[in-house]
Amino acid sequence: MAKTGWILTTGVAVIALAAGLYAGLSRSPPPDAAILMALSLPDTHGEDQALSQWKGKVVVVNFWATWCEPCREEMPEFIQTQRELGGQGVQFVGIAIDELDKVT
Repeated sequence: MAKTGWILTTGVAVIALAAGLYAGLSRSPPPDAAILMALSLPDTHGEDQALSQWKGKVVVVNFWATWCEPCREEMPEFIQTQRELGGQGVQFVGIAIDELDKVT
């Protein structure tokens, strides 16, 4: 009987701990948007572009690489969609970590 009581007590304690952790984590505030808005990356002309310039817009970020054939194939579609939706509050941003002459 003592063993059963110990197992039951341990089980209840584990469940209570898990519930407490879940409640604490679910109430954590979201990361500060100011950190993200402070991010800036160089464009193909070497000029820094701050993410904050698109505040209030839907920003579609495309991470791509020159060695990725599907990435290169979809690029004209992203450019065309930017032309079509750019005036409607949508901004497409392509990010590639490659040599500049391969990206442009």
